[in-house]
Amino acid sequence: MCRRRGLPASEASELLPMVQRAVISSARVRRRLLTLIDRTLARRSDGDPSATLESLEADLDEEVLVSVARRVHGWSPPWKHQGPSDGHAPGDYDLGDGDLPGGLGGNL
Repeated sequence: MCRRRGLPASEASELLPMVQRAVISSARVRRRLLTLIDRTLARRSDGDPSATLESLEADLDEEVLVSVARRVHGWSPPWKHQGPSDGHAPGDYDLGDGDLPGGLGGNL
């Protein structure tokens, strides 16, 4: 990737932890990480001083958050809020009879 971007390998040494993570990841995650790494290297070759490991990690964090938000948006929890009128302490939640992973349920 460095050669393709016209950068010495030393320019990417800071990004090595992300490359290592990509190597041990699933194919889909590997492609995404390598795309982000390549984008960071492209920014560096254009002289962008903000193209750092930290900015790459921030980009990755943002992608994860957006992905999670897409899946969770519109989801409503399977439990209902309870209070004194239901015979429970204020702020208790009825978790149902196993709506949660692992058969979890009861009151929270």
